[in-house]
Amino acid sequence: MLHAAICEINGELVKLDVLMDRLPNDQGAEGINKAELLKWTTTKLSDSLVNIVGIPDTADHHQRDLLTDNLAGMCRDLMETNEVEGKREIEALLSLTKFNLPKPNNMTQPKSLIEFKRVTHAFHAAYCMANAGMSYISSDIENMDGYNPDGRFQIGQKDETFSHRTAVAEMRNKEAVDGMRKNGPFSQIIAHGIIIWVYSLWNEEYRKKIAEELGKETNDIMCDVMGDIRILRNFIVHDYAVASQKVENLTTLNWIKEGPLVFVDEDMTKIQKAINTMRIYLKEE
Repeated sequence: MLHAAICEINGELVKLDVLMDRLPNDQGAEGINKAELLKWTTTKLSDSLVNIVGIPDTADHHQRDLLTDNLAGMCRDLMETNEVEGKREIEALLSLTKFNLPKPNNMTQPKSLIEFKRVTHAFHAAYCMANAGMSYISSDIENMDGYNPDGRFQIGQKDETFSHRTAVAEMRNKEAVDGMRKNGPFSQIIAHGIIIWVYSLWNEEYRKKIAEELGKETNDIMCDVMGDIRILRNFIVHDYAVASQKVENLTTLNWIKEGPLVFVDEDMTKIQKAINTMRIYLKEE
């Protein structure tokens, strides 16, 4: 199938030189060398379009690497000529060989997409450190001598003389302790903010950069992962962080259920992994 596609690209029959590694050179019936017999048989069956070359007695890693590079180049040509047919032919090739070639949808990744993913790593790191750090603070406060759950927890600011502190935010100690627990209410505020921020960064900046890099219109750039994050963002912004039946439209983040959006660290890690491996495609005309 791959050979047929190559011939179609070139508009004529293409003769292939095929390297075979470590083929036994022992003698068959009537003293005929098995390697020579295979070469003769393959040539006849392929109407001389396949020529077996270089049958070494020992492994030749340089030749093997060269062959892999050539196959990767042919795969790229197939994808550029006809993505749908090319993908089918390459998958057929991968099912028949041991070559560890990249899958078709991994072959092209715009630089702007790589940059976007790298920026989201900072968001995820901030979430993880905040979630872990707050849980330690929560435990320390709760275990302090004289801890009173009904006491006042204040976030304040000192004046210029450092002699007076003005409360900027205030709550009961228990509210602060419970809020700072791992995966508690405060971490939900951070998680929801990150979801909104990631989508805004994608939609308002990097989607446009990717389109410019590929010579396309911004609306031509599609991504299933970011489509799902858009749905989550809308739940947070417009529906008070409550997921509706529209969760049925999620394609990659499809473990999320209808109801209040509570993201624990496992959820945020799965979302980041989805971003790390996400691929883009062009909107069909």
